[in-house]
Amino acid sequence: MRRFFLILLVLCLIPHFLYGTVQLQYALMTKPAPNSSCQVTSASPPQAYTTFSVTDPAAYLWFYVTGAAAGDVFASEYYTPAGQFYSAASGAWDPLPSAGNWCFTDVPLQILGATPASLTGIWTVKGKYNGATLFTLTFTISSGSTTT
Repeated sequence: MRRFFLILLVLCLIPHFLYGTVQLQYALMTKPAPNSSCQVTSASPPQAYTTFSVTDPAAYLWFYVTGAAAGDVFASEYYTPAGQFYSAASGAWDPLPSAGNWCFTDVPLQILGATPASLTGIWTVKGKYNGATLFTLTFTISSGSTTT
């Protein structure tokens, strides 16, 4: 009986060793919208920006992971400079259809003419992997013009 449970335990662990664990390769905020081809952007990631102007149309979260498993769920959570959850840009992607390496471009965080333009200061975005925080980035929305 013990041998049966040992074999069952080993069989349950095999998928974990076949796929490994997810590894974050890049995570950044950028503008304008990144190329939609993961092959292109993973080889040459978009330019990272840490500061956005209230006159910028939008900011985009982009990240690249390796070793993801089918069914994994990634999500983003944005927080205002006051620390309040900002649901308009937050949310989850659909579960991954297959294992492998994946690029993610979030829906744009609209700035110009939207609520974030009136909430200047340091914002936070958390990238989530199956409910756990995978990374945290900060960026600034400023009332002045910026290029960083």
